[in-house]
Amino acid sequence: MLFTYDVIWKENTDVPWSSRWDMYLDLQGAVNYGGVSHWVSVSNSITMVILLSVSVVLLLVRNLRSDYHLYCRCSTDEELQDKDELKNCARGWHNISYDVFRAPPHYLLLSVLCGTGLQIVCMMLLAVIFAMLGTFSLDERDSLAMVLISLYGCMGYIAGYFTGYIYKSFNGKSLYKTAAVLSTGFPSLVFVIVALMNVIARKQNHISIPFASLLNYLLMWLGLSSPLVFLGSWKGFKARGFAYPVNINWIPRDIPHQPLLMNSTVTSYFSSLIPFGVCFYEVMNIMTSVWVDEYYYTFGFLALTVVSLLLTSSQMTVFMNYQYLKSEDYRWWWRSFIAGAFSAIHVFVYALYYSTKLEESKNAVTDIYYYGYMTLACLALGLGLGTFSLMSSLYFNQLLYKVYISRCLELS
Repeated sequence: MLFTYDVIWKENTDVPWSSRWDMYLDLQGAVNYGGVSHWVSVSNSITMVILLSVSVVLLLVRNLRSDYHLYCRCSTDEELQDKDELKNCARGWHNISYDVFRAPPHYLLLSVLCGTGLQIVCMMLLAVIFAMLGTFSLDERDSLAMVLISLYGCMGYIAGYFTGYIYKSFNGKSLYKTAAVLSTGFPSLVFVIVALMNVIARKQNHISIPFASLLNYLLMWLGLSSPLVFLGSWKGFKARGFAYPVNINWIPRDIPHQPLLMNSTVTSYFSSLIPFGVCFYEVMNIMTSVWVDEYYYTFGFLALTVVSLLLTSSQMTVFMNYQYLKSEDYRWWWRSFIAGAFSAIHVFVYALYYSTKLEESKNAVTDIYYYGYMTLACLALGLGLGTFSLMSSLYFNQLLYKVYISRCLELS
């Protein structure tokens, strides 16, 4: 028995062309379109951010008050009789005051990663704002890619200035080498991976990116982003750099033996679980939109999720940074960056699990596209979160020792 059906298209003259997407973006049917789930998820994220903020602030304020009282007495009172106080004076973050701002190993690479991360964060925030304002169409993903690439290129000056500023703070000398690595590092990696995936898709007769689009991206990278990076790096290198509240010793202090729980991998793993939990639901929706061809329209929820993710990541990193300093381990530069970036590893692990839920009709080309783009997305996310977390730790450490010095001067 043969079954057939007919489809008749009728033009609706009552709906203007600019409102053709309203039936998909209408939140009146929030139950059907997942709006309720979004509200619940965002509410949970905001609640988690508030509770985490209050907990971290209370813990730090309580501990720092006692630390300031004890350490300032240690530095000003020469007749301490309490054995417990004398024992506590012999250890703590005040003992590494002249080493905490020591330049980390491979500081050129760290400067470049921070500059790239700031460039990605600015691109991401501006793209979300433009999406909320309806600047580009939701049904044309090519326009979204062009917006992201254009914003990334325009943020080259900010990335270059920030990289040169950090590099100057580490007393770096190779300005043009740093600018060259920044302008060619992450963009060249993205271009090479996308070009290789495109070549494989063409050989397998699959849909690929047009050559003209790749050429436009290449010209935007070399003609817009790179000159802005070099100009920003030159201006940033001329600045004074970070103002540290204490001087740095020539000879580095020995670091005491650290327990297993203070291992950087262990602390990064556990400190990144809460930020991943904050963004999990939105990551799931974005991946469904990209890989299952569903419409994504909740850019307001996405903006709240991005802000919550940045706040939780920075707060957890600052708290772990305080624990490092308390145990007299001043290797916080790279650890703060890695602790923030570790959330991207959780996202990538979830992406591996999500690939098992996709259609079984996948072939090698679709697998290459999926893992290639998800790797680039997680790398970009890690760079952005790592930069924001590192800057949060730097601000906390500057404030910590600035207040410590001022308190000790008041007592002396």
